[in-house]
Amino acid sequence: MSRSAVLGVILAFAACKPAPGIPTTAPDGGAAPTDGDPGPPSEAATVLRYDASARTLRQTGHLELVQRGAGQYAEAVLDVTASVAIEPKGDRLEVVWKVGEVKGLELRGALQQEGDDTKGFLETHGIGAYLSDLRGQAEVDPALPQNVEREEKLVAMRQRIADATAAGKPAPIIPGLQMLSYLPPLLQLPTLPEEALPLNEPVIVRRDEETELGDTGLVLPFDVEVKYTLVRIDDSGASRLAEMVFEGTASGSQEGPGGEIVIESKQSGSLLFDLTKRIPVSYESSRTESIEMGQFSGETETTLRASWEE
Repeated sequence: MSRSAVLGVILAFAACKPAPGIPTTAPDGGAAPTDGDPGPPSEAATVLRYDASARTLRQTGHLELVQRGAGQYAEAVLDVTASVAIEPKGDRLEVVWKVGEVKGLELRGALQQEGDDTKGFLETHGIGAYLSDLRGQAEVDPALPQNVEREEKLVAMRQRIADATAAGKPAPIIPGLQMLSYLPPLLQLPTLPEEALPLNEPVIVRRDEETELGDTGLVLPFDVEVKYTLVRIDDSGASRLAEMVFEGTASGSQEGPGGEIVIESKQSGSLLFDLTKRIPVSYESSRTESIEMGQFSGETETTLRASWEE
């Protein structure tokens, strides 16, 4: 497998990752149930849930990405503004995000290509939608009208990467499409913990889950552990605010065509949540992920920062 092909696999894998930071499934590995309105928080513990009312939030998002693999690298820094429209749909929420403006964009390494208008591409095609429960647990549906064009483009890109990798050829990297694939983790609402959180008492969640490696058909089992700590409740302003910090690890391995595939991930971050309006205020996350495929290896470092207001 060529060096650029390995990097292409790493890029493709990163592009298919779910929204990062906070567990996306219940501890048993299945989809987390919808808990409905948790009611007012108790004195002993606080439950974080989104409001079921229709509303539109204005979001600013910041992404920093560095990927290294087989002697090559890709680097990106992105600043965007977006709208996030939330509508109740039965016992679910429909969330539609749309890029307003790309305010800053820096591409280096494999993502820097002559004549590529990634900024314009993201502002034109940067739209998506998903259904979720009141925890923000995303149920992404490629058939939703806002997702069709983006998913068609990304599926074609991943297929070209897979074909090139299978043939031992350099993997094609299209900056606009690659950056488009990073928008959902940045612009989806943070997933909230299922558990009620006592103040200053860590809550540890362990679970097993599976992740497909791009479109290779390989499914890796993962052991996941995440620790949440509610560190602050602020009643001094017009809204009651809760600040939560989290840190987590995930590891998985599977035999592949070129030998054993091993992936390890470490992540930490924080969430400021408005308990009165039941919307996020700000979110920050840093993740380091390493992948080994036989004799080749790669690493991805991702930093996300986001803030919301009505």
